[in-house]
Amino acid sequence: MSGWNTIESDAGVFTRLITDLGVEGLQFEDIPYLQYLEEESVSSLLKGVVFLFPYEVSLYQGSEPVQGTYETDSDKLFFSQQTIQNACATQAVINILFNLAKEDEESVTLGPELSQFYEFVKDFHQAELIGETINNSELIRNVHNSFTPPNLFVMDEDPYRNRGKPEEVFHFVGFIPYRSRIYELDGLRPYPIDHGPFTDFAKDVQNILQERMNILVQLGVHKFNIIGVIKDKLEFLQNQLQKEDINDSEEFILAEQLQEELNKREKWNEEITFRRHNLTGLVLELAKQTCSSMSQQEFQDALVHASDK
Repeated sequence: MSGWNTIESDAGVFTRLITDLGVEGLQFEDIPYLQYLEEESVSSLLKGVVFLFPYEVSLYQGSEPVQGTYETDSDKLFFSQQTIQNACATQAVINILFNLAKEDEESVTLGPELSQFYEFVKDFHQAELIGETINNSELIRNVHNSFTPPNLFVMDEDPYRNRGKPEEVFHFVGFIPYRSRIYELDGLRPYPIDHGPFTDFAKDVQNILQERMNILVQLGVHKFNIIGVIKDKLEFLQNQLQKEDINDSEEFILAEQLQEELNKREKWNEEITFRRHNLTGLVLELAKQTCSSMSQQEFQDALVHASDK
């Protein structure tokens, strides 16, 4: 059985991931800054948030989470624990998907294969066992791995291989509105985290994320990425355009937004195609041509300079 590759934190990749798994009704949207969550084009469609940050061990040393409280009732919502490092992105997405589909069956469709998988694991009541079952799913693993090119070389498994410096490990967690409360789904935790009731999910989850970032900054962590889980924009805009009561101005704006979304999807497809190809041969050929005019000393200096990057 092949392992799990690392995939990028990218809205286009995550959208294609769930599409290839058969999911309908959702997509992902890059959130460039926290306040963007309150933009009408995002907040009106927002169904959840994926938060990416460098793993900080001190966050997980206490018996309680740094924010909120543990929800220990396994019947309340779906939750799986992460058991393999490189699977954390897809694990976070699966946790979000299964709860959204359970909460809103009319607008979120898992598709036949993922629905069958959900029906199989939903009554396990052991988060670690569900996580192991996800890790052993060929369907989920193969779709996950399809966003990286095949490895031509066996990589060194030593995380301290880079001149004694530890490799930075990033972690994904999900936040969802579920039954009028905000829950955090972190696969490294024993249970989901209950952040209490909300009145405006976009605004309230923004406050939670701001507090989390402040905590991480105090620990020396300064890299974050946020991706929104939203209703499928193409489907939403097409439905809006089909309404009989829209005026010419509204129709023009919606048509423009639809074209922008189509252009974005086309760009995503191009980037994903690029990611799936191994360009090692091309890089080596370009390096050969570049180095052909160098002296031996210049070549050695270039190698030393590159190894320090």
